[in-house]
Amino acid sequence: MKTKHRTKDLDQIYNDKQPENINRCINEATKIDEDKPALGQNFCMPCDKYFCDEKALQAHLKQKPHKRRMKALETEPHSQEIADWAAGVASRKRNREMISSVPHKKKATYDDAQVSMAYSEAPNRGEPNLEQTEDEYEQSYLAVD
Repeated sequence: MKTKHRTKDLDQIYNDKQPENINRCINEATKIDEDKPALGQNFCMPCDKYFCDEKALQAHLKQKPHKRRMKALETEPHSQEIADWAAGVASRKRNREMISSVPHKKKATYDDAQVSMAYSEAPNRGEPNLEQTEDEYEQSYLAVD
C-alpha cells in the first residue's frame, strides 16, 4: 500500500475526538507549519486533510466522502478486546464482563424462576409445562394485588 496519501485510521480519529483528547488534537492540527497547505490552518479532523483555503474546506464539508467518514465515525471502532472475545481467546472474567456490557432484549413473559421451574418439571424432552406456568403466573399476579 502506498503511504503518500495515507490518513489516520478510524480508530485513531475516534480516540482524537474523545473529550479528553480533542483540545490537544486541535492545537496540534492548527499549529502554524510552513510545510502544510495554508500554514496548516484549514484542517478537517475526521478526514485528516489540510486545505489551501477556507473556501476549499467548506466545499469539502459538503461532499460525500466527508459525510461517509462522519457516518463511519459515529459508531465505536473495533478493538482487540472485542476481537479476542469473539474468537473465544479472552479470559473467563473478561467474557463475563463483555457479556454483561452487551445490551440484550428479554423476550420471556414470565420471570426466570418460573420458566426454569417449568423446564425442570416438564416430562420428556425438556419441554415446558405451559399450563402449570400460566396458573402459577396468575396466582402470583393476584397475590400482588
